[in-house]
Amino acid sequence: MADRRRRRARPHDHRFARRDRAHGLRPPTELWPAAGSGRVRNADVRLGLRPVLRRGSGRLLRSQSPDRRAAPGLAPCGAKPERADRGLGTMAARLALVGMDGRPGTHRLGARAVVKQPLALFDVLGFPGVWASRNPVRAALVLSLIMLGALAVLPQLRFDDNVVRTLSSDSAVSRDYRALSEDLRGAEQDILVLAEHPAGFSADAYRQMRDLALELELTGRVNYVLSPFALRFPPDHEAYPGAPMVPEPIDPDTLEPRIEAFSELTGTLPPLISPDRTALLMAVAIDLPHGSPETRPLLATIRALTDAFGAPGLAYTVAGEPAMAVDIVEALRVDLIRLNVAGGLLGVLMCWVIFGDLRVAALTAAPAAAGLLVTLGIFAATGLPITVITNVVPVLVLVLGLADSVHLVMHLLEDAPATTPTPERIADTAGRVGPACGLTAITTAVAFAAIAIADSEPLRELALLGALSTISAYLVVLVGYALLARFVPAGAAARLRRRRTVGVPPLFGQLVFNHGRVVIACGAFIGLAATFAVSLTEPWFTYRGNLAQDSAVYRASDVIERDFGGFFRAWVDFDLEAEGGWTTGSGWRSLVASTERLQAENPQLAVISLATLAAQLGVSGRPPGPEDLADVPPALLRQLASEEGQTTRVMVPIGDPMRDEAALARFDRFEQSARASGAARVSGLPVLMRHEPLDIIQQLSIGLVMACLASVVLVAVALGWPMLAIALLLPNLLPLALAGAALHLIDGGRMIPTAALALTVAFGIAVDDSIHFVSRFDRERRDGHAIDAALRRSLEGTGRAMIATTLLLCVGLLVVYLSAFATVRLFGTMLILTFITALLADLVFLPALLRQRWFRR
Repeated sequence: MADRRRRRARPHDHRFARRDRAHGLRPPTELWPAAGSGRVRNADVRLGLRPVLRRGSGRLLRSQSPDRRAAPGLAPCGAKPERADRGLGTMAARLALVGMDGRPGTHRLGARAVVKQPLALFDVLGFPGVWASRNPVRAALVLSLIMLGALAVLPQLRFDDNVVRTLSSDSAVSRDYRALSEDLRGAEQDILVLAEHPAGFSADAYRQMRDLALELELTGRVNYVLSPFALRFPPDHEAYPGAPMVPEPIDPDTLEPRIEAFSELTGTLPPLISPDRTALLMAVAIDLPHGSPETRPLLATIRALTDAFGAPGLAYTVAGEPAMAVDIVEALRVDLIRLNVAGGLLGVLMCWVIFGDLRVAALTAAPAAAGLLVTLGIFAATGLPITVITNVVPVLVLVLGLADSVHLVMHLLEDAPATTPTPERIADTAGRVGPACGLTAITTAVAFAAIAIADSEPLRELALLGALSTISAYLVVLVGYALLARFVPAGAAARLRRRRTVGVPPLFGQLVFNHGRVVIACGAFIGLAATFAVSLTEPWFTYRGNLAQDSAVYRASDVIERDFGGFFRAWVDFDLEAEGGWTTGSGWRSLVASTERLQAENPQLAVISLATLAAQLGVSGRPPGPEDLADVPPALLRQLASEEGQTTRVMVPIGDPMRDEAALARFDRFEQSARASGAARVSGLPVLMRHEPLDIIQQLSIGLVMACLASVVLVAVALGWPMLAIALLLPNLLPLALAGAALHLIDGGRMIPTAALALTVAFGIAVDDSIHFVSRFDRERRDGHAIDAALRRSLEGTGRAMIATTLLLCVGLLVVYLSAFATVRLFGTMLILTFITALLADLVFLPALLRQRWFRR
């Protein structure tokens, strides 16, 4: 017996020591105590080796390697030992396991115990689920009251129709726009009526449109109507002096040369008829500010009038900013219902595919549905409106709740001890998986909160609603799981084991354990290349992206942009106080010179000012008097000049400044020439759209950096693992860089505010899988497993749940392609790309990093 023990205690060949340690194996001198020592060696406990007792005898057999593969002469983890070490007594074995004071924290000789107490800060995140599993009646009562409260406030949901508010901040451009709105008393927008006839307008169609224009001028809250029927030739025109462009009676044969002659005039309005004579535009100037409750009834009145003045083949579309706002609200309502219903159905379907049991799928999806209801209740209770930006939050919370439910149910069916009673299994799962779910909710909330750095009220609302909804949904899902898990069918675990619908490909393990350094090098190279590609993206914003693309207003806007140059108004203010105002000779000459220069440098634009009106009225060389302006609508005069006459404005109808590259160059040329002409202020919605999104994107980029740093530091602190912050940052920045680089393929390399938002939110969600993985890895290490063994067990256990939840997230987010908004579809695309690449990084790049000694605890 003594000889056999001495043979086992021979010094281990150091040539194999490094290989054995890499695979979680220990030399025999460390695995076996010295003969008759009567104690467990400190090396056993320090290296994470677990003493094994023979059932019922209390005898310590040996310290085992945690790796499932058996080393020569060693039993794999969990295998029944062959014999006991006669040199260890029962009392010594028990002391080695529990310590002198009966707690698994201290060896009797001062060595560290195998099972380290988990960090209380992290474990407390699973308390709601543990409490609910042990107090089901109270938990059900609390959850029911919360859901009833959410249902009660749902009718108070509001939808925001003011897209301009999304672009407003405290910048100089926004302040100029607000000052303009105050000066114009909110009357800086038009309702546009687009008339179309595929074969060209007939005489009857012209007469119907003329009568419609006259009727619109008599409608309440309408200041004036600018249409082809209101245009006149200057008094000094050679062919048609002072005559209307559209004569009476209307004859298409005589009308055509008049339109051609009017088109050749400079310094005046365009004829407002398309070159092919198939489209005609009327601009209805209204006396209502943005978001006025009277706008919707006025639009209904105008639509009723268009129905009354029809002709065969003649079609009207009511467009313009007010019509767009109402159209956005209707599309938001439809999207809210469509996205969440479709997302819920897809979620149940995916859960059915994963678990193979419809009942389990329904029980898994129910807590997420409750989280969705609470999220909508938060929207209603806070009184904050649903916008194009925040409309995606409910469906995002829904799929995140489904992902947490899948993690919980999968652990319950696969990893929870099957011999314990069901309530204890539920509590065990909540205590083990719940903290990771809570930490993922916190990191997602941090990502949302980082958006608040943007100087935009709607974005701050998104930050608040996203953070509140994420945390609330986590609590609801955890409590809902604890209440519903007891109804999971008895055979669900067996069916899940048989199905193995998803699993970690063996290739991932080979890459991690055999080519780890190559994986790290490739990941770093890809990340740097993708980051360089992101730096080449161009900040961009289009108004059209915030419109429902399946609406008539969207199509009409395209026609107006193409045939009439756009419908937005840019305003150029000239301060003539030093010249005594525009009514003096010097002031008038300054205004005429500035207007002519602006028109000469931008011949494709219509420049409207008091100078152009005077030219049309036949007044030249002097400022027009009250008798000259008697036929000009007073509302138009108030827009073109201040009441005291010290400031004049030039109105320039223009299209979306970022519709395309040509439109951007045209707008920049106009703005530059306006400022060079001595303008005191260049403002209006086009100016706001040109400059404000660029500042928002820059602020969101700063918020993204803050969210990244805060999230990884938070996880590292929660797990008490400082170097984990760097290990988490690298694999989670890689998906963001790849998704940002993909904008070159998706959207022509344009970084719009929605894309920047998506990257910020995506990081907070993508780090969720990393948290679940490192949480499982940390738990395996605390249970005594070596690094490689703990990584293998984490890949086999949590890896399957990570793949399942990522598939669930991606499939659930496919519903965004049902949205009528291009920005919502882009948001979902960016998230899906980030989630897929993040999964690959978490299953290959992250384990490869954790194997390196730099990142060890």
